[in-house]
Amino acid sequence: LGFDEELFEEAWKGTKEEGVKRVAQMMKTAKEEYGLLSLIDVVLNHTANNSPWLVDHPEAGYSPYNTPHLAPALELDDAMMEFSDKVAERGLPTTVTTEADLKTLIDALKEDIKALNLWQYYVIDVVSEKEAVKAVLASGTPAPWDGPAVAGKTVVELALILKESGKIDNLAAFSTRFCTTVDPAVGASLVSAAFVELTDTDALAEAWGRVLDVVNVDQYKDWEEDTKVAIDNIFNRLKYTRWDSHGPKLGPITKDLPLVDTYFTRLPPSETLPRSALCLANNGWIWDADPLQNFALRPSKAYLRREVIAWGDCVKLRYGDGPQSNPWLWEYMTAYCETLATMFDGFRIDNCHSTPLNIGVYLLDKARVINPNLYVAAELFTGSEETDLMFVSRLGINSLIREAYNGWDTKEFSRLLYRYGLGKPIGSMDAACLTSAADIPSPFAHGPSRPGIVTPLQGSVPHALLFDLTHDNETPLSKRSAEDALSTGALVAFTWAAIGSVKGFDDIYPKHLNIVNDSRKYEVVESGEYKGIAEVKRLLNHLHSEMVLGEFTEGHVHQENDYIVLHRVQPITQKGYLLVAHTAFRKDTKERGWVDPIKLRRTKAKFIYGASIDIPSYEAPVDTTTLRGLPSTLKQITDFVPKEGVDGDEPYTEII
Repeated sequence: LGFDEELFEEAWKGTKEEGVKRVAQMMKTAKEEYGLLSLIDVVLNHTANNSPWLVDHPEAGYSPYNTPHLAPALELDDAMMEFSDKVAERGLPTTVTTEADLKTLIDALKEDIKALNLWQYYVIDVVSEKEAVKAVLASGTPAPWDGPAVAGKTVVELALILKESGKIDNLAAFSTRFCTTVDPAVGASLVSAAFVELTDTDALAEAWGRVLDVVNVDQYKDWEEDTKVAIDNIFNRLKYTRWDSHGPKLGPITKDLPLVDTYFTRLPPSETLPRSALCLANNGWIWDADPLQNFALRPSKAYLRREVIAWGDCVKLRYGDGPQSNPWLWEYMTAYCETLATMFDGFRIDNCHSTPLNIGVYLLDKARVINPNLYVAAELFTGSEETDLMFVSRLGINSLIREAYNGWDTKEFSRLLYRYGLGKPIGSMDAACLTSAADIPSPFAHGPSRPGIVTPLQGSVPHALLFDLTHDNETPLSKRSAEDALSTGALVAFTWAAIGSVKGFDDIYPKHLNIVNDSRKYEVVESGEYKGIAEVKRLLNHLHSEMVLGEFTEGHVHQENDYIVLHRVQPITQKGYLLVAHTAFRKDTKERGWVDPIKLRRTKAKFIYGASIDIPSYEAPVDTTTLRGLPSTLKQITDFVPKEGVDGDEPYTEII
């Protein structure tokens, strides 16, 4: 175990153990001298495809060798990789510039896939099965049929009985070609009982072939459907990555940059293991998948149907049912979590929704033995609040990571702010009304009771760590507009939640970064200088801390047209802060829009700060060494004065 050498200066040549000690000392200094707590990304369900230990322990991943149903998926992936390598040689378009190019490439790939004859993984080999049954019949009288009555049944009915009786071996196992079989003794007994009018061995064997032909009808249908889905998914992925305007527009198709993401990491050849053990399934995610189901295991056909949106640089880890299933991996990952728990104050569980619960529970328990106060945040997107709660309770998650840019319009964005960052509604009386004096029993078996104040605990949604943007998200320019970074950053800072961000967001970096392959550094400015919205974020982050420490627990979210108003109040002092933010979901207009005047009754208000941002161009600065944000100018609003008035006998302050 050790940290990547690129974390340290080039001249440093220490050992892995010395590197771990250096990081531990850095974290200690940050905590003790600067009051900074540390949080590290912890990945439990996959590893980088260049992890050196995979060569020595390929059993740590899923391969056709240890997970046989992946065999046809590997064949399909191999064909796609070979196709990618020979695109230019075959005179096919290497760069997708038109929709016709898409069709040309997919049509050619279809022919290559057809030549694989993957249907052989699905069906029963009727010819060999007939010969096997014929041999049993020729050897003597077969054993009596032990299933339901079959005499006089049609071949369609017999095929159904055979399926329902569970006597077909390796159905949908996909481990080898023609792996699906029926015990010849079973076949002989079935046809002998069903076709009582036949006595000739050849005739009975032919009858058995007709039964299996019917069984195979559904198997061929499954093959056709799976192949269609796989080709459709390859087409859609190719279209997104190389043609769609909102996609990454990858370059020419080559072996190193194949048609679509490869589903397998291929390790170097071994003298002791077959190739099937050295091709490891890459991890990824699936739309609307059940997080409690492992898509690398049967009955899932996700790899064969190309349903996984794969991370080509990550190998999915194979833990099995417990430490006995894969002892080395469990020991290694335990040491990984324990080592990090000695250095860091918190874990961010990456891809938590795809991490099997039993693994998460086991490894976090081990980490908490080392650091009982470990703070655990999780990237958890299950699509179900009930499932979220199950993960939170089982793993002891402190905060769930939530993302502001998941709001597709102002209404949805305001709902996210309300859901994850409201706190209590302004004017809540639950604590005051339900709090009462009572005698509190002794916490020990015997002893006097004590007078106290009892306040019932109220249920709540899991605590949120709300990001304006994460490293996984598309940028404001891609999702909405570059100007929207200012309003979204401000609204997130006004929530009753933990908050997070990335430097590229503050700098208004325009493109989605490939954090694996992009080695450029962010632009660093002199002390006192700011880029993008950094000056506003500094002020708002301090204000966020003030409101949290000051227990501004009550809030109100109001959305009107393109505006969102967020109000925070301290329930005891009734002091508060009001934010009026003009969102910018559209790039084609820079109009201010309209919001009705806001009346704060029986309240005095003082203007503290206001700003707008001007971004003259969305063209990204070209720099091969430094990540630079869009050129922009932050314009401060200084001339606003809230209007005070009286409505009847009631004074108010109006924000116009």
